[in-house]
Amino acid sequence: MQVGISTACAAAAGGDPARVIDLIERSGATGVELDASLDEAQLDALTRLLGARRDGLPIWSVEAPCPRRRESTAELCAVDREESAVAVAAALATLQLAADVGADLVSLRLGEARVLVRGWPALRRCWLRGELDEDALAACVRDRAASGRVHIDPARRALDRLARAAGDLGLHVCVRNAARPIGFPTPVELRALLGDLSGAPVVAQLDLPAAHLCSQFGAVLDDTITAFTAAPADKLLVRAADACGPVAGLPPGAGELDLRRALATVDKKARLLYTPWPHLTSDEVKSAIPLLQQLTF
Repeated sequence: MQVGISTACAAAAGGDPARVIDLIERSGATGVELDASLDEAQLDALTRLLGARRDGLPIWSVEAPCPRRRESTAELCAVDREESAVAVAAALATLQLAADVGADLVSLRLGEARVLVRGWPALRRCWLRGELDEDALAACVRDRAASGRVHIDPARRALDRLARAAGDLGLHVCVRNAARPIGFPTPVELRALLGDLSGAPVVAQLDLPAAHLCSQFGAVLDDTITAFTAAPADKLLVRAADACGPVAGLPPGAGELDLRRALATVDKKARLLYTPWPHLTSDEVKSAIPLLQQLTF
C-alpha cells in the first residue's frame, strides 16, 4: 500500500511551510492530504510548494472544510437548515479547492448527534475513570442509535448537493466514521445513506484511531472497519495510526491498537494516510511512515 501524510504534521515542523514540506519529503510519504486546520496563509504557501512537487508528491485528498474559517464549526447533518447550508457552502468551496490542486478525494465528517453533546463530558469522565460497566455501554449504544434518526434526512440532503458538485469536478466525497461515540454516522446509518446515494461519487472512509475510540463505548470495531472500507480500491483512503484511548495519531507500536489485524481485510490497492498527533516530534512523525509500510506486507 502507498502511505501518505496529512499536513497536520505542521505542528511537528513548527508551522513553517518550508519545514513542513521538508518533513513530508523526509518521511517517505508518497502522497499528501491538506488538513482542515490550515488557515488561508498556510494553505496558500503549502499548495504553492506542493504544486512544484506534484509529480513526485501529489495531493491525494483535502479534508473539508479547508481552509479553517469561522464557518468550519457548522455541521452537515445539523437539523437546523441554516447551519447545514453553511456547512454545505464550506464543503463546496473545499471541493473546488481539491479540483484546483489536483486531488481526487474530499474527506469530511457529517457531524454529531446534537442531543448527546451536552452529556458527552460526563460520559467521557466516567470512561476515563473506568466506571462504564456493560449496562452503561449498552445504554450508550441505544441512546446513540435513537438520537441519530433526526440527522439522516439533513445528511442525505447535504451529501446529495455535494455529490452533484463532486461529479461535475471529477471528485469523490468521502464520509468518515465519527471521531467520538456521539458522532454521525454509525455503520447502519452509513449504509442507509450510501444506499440512497447509489451511483453517486460518495464513498466511505475509515479512520482507524477514531474507530478504536468509539469501540471503547460499545461500538464494534470490526463492524466499523467493514462498513467504512466499502469503497472501490482506487478511492479507498484509510486513515491509519496507532491510538491510546483518546490520543490518536501515534506511530505504530506506540499505542494499543492492533494495526496489523485491523488492516488485514483492507484491499492492498488502498492508500493509507497518517495524521500525526500534534504533540509528536518531527523524528516521531518520520518514523511512522516506514512502520505503516511494513505493516502492509
